[in-house]
Amino acid sequence: MAGIVQYIGVLNGDNMKNILNIIRILKVIILTLIIYSFLACSNNYHIDNAPKPKSPIADYENLFSKKEYNHLLQIIKEIKLKFDVEIHILTIKSINNHSLHVFFEKVDALWGHQRNSNKRVMDLTLSKNEKIFSFGANDESEKLINREEMKKEELFMRKHYFKKHEYYEGLCFFLDEIIGELQRNSKVQML
Repeated sequence: MAGIVQYIGVLNGDNMKNILNIIRILKVIILTLIIYSFLACSNNYHIDNAPKPKSPIADYENLFSKKEYNHLLQIIKEIKLKFDVEIHILTIKSINNHSLHVFFEKVDALWGHQRNSNKRVMDLTLSKNEKIFSFGANDESEKLINREEMKKEELFMRKHYFKKHEYYEGLCFFLDEIIGELQRNSKVQML
């Protein structure tokens, strides 16, 4: 204790100012690190730790503005009303080194639906971080679309929209293609 008192006694005005400046700098550094770690963790979901979505759109990478999110949600609702097809959109930071097959099983489990369900379900999953875009459909939905045509559109989206980081625009394009497929198939089924 005597050593601390002696050291404090040596401090003069200039030394005290220097110490206070160092303390201020340390506070700024610590605050910056706390904010950075919070921001880094806020959208750090990967497929193994993503919570169950509360909406048809789970934007865990924060790719969409509120306006874009609401527009995508409106399109999804219209598809549900017109064609009785549920569409889910998932943006996720990482597939966590899973094979794509295991990853898609985990996506199905996350949304809580089965491939052989009587419900018509389609998933659009993308990862900006891992440059993945995938379209999936359960057995009932597969009957309503031309799978080969959707694979072409999936490839087109990756090449043209992902390269430009236009994820919202790419999803709008892809949803329009799904609507086109559903309309064509609806007319065929009515004949």
